[in-house]
Amino acid sequence: MPTINRNRIHHKELPYRHDNDKSSMFYNTIQWRNLRNYYIRRHPLCEICLSKDIVKPAEEVHHRVPFMSGKTYEERYNLLTDEDNLMSLCKECHDEVHRKMKRN
Repeated sequence: MPTINRNRIHHKELPYRHDNDKSSMFYNTIQWRNLRNYYIRRHPLCEICLSKDIVKPAEEVHHRVPFMSGKTYEERYNLLTDEDNLMSLCKECHDEVHRKMKRN
């Protein structure tokens, strides 16, 4: 597996800013930041690009099922921290996934 210089992801240490203040509350927790860093270290390549035989570093960790779709705080927290609900993506793939979600 190729090695990737992960030093360029320091911008993620800044507080998350989202249109939705409720989601920012979850994203700015130590638990999420630690899980995100752990996950992207274990999955350093974009999973969508990889499925197309393209090797590209991941920059984002995406929730397959949006955690804000949970009805209660506990459901949201479980979706936020469920490793099976995550995928590593490059910025372009992450933006495309969100564009498709908005169209539906």
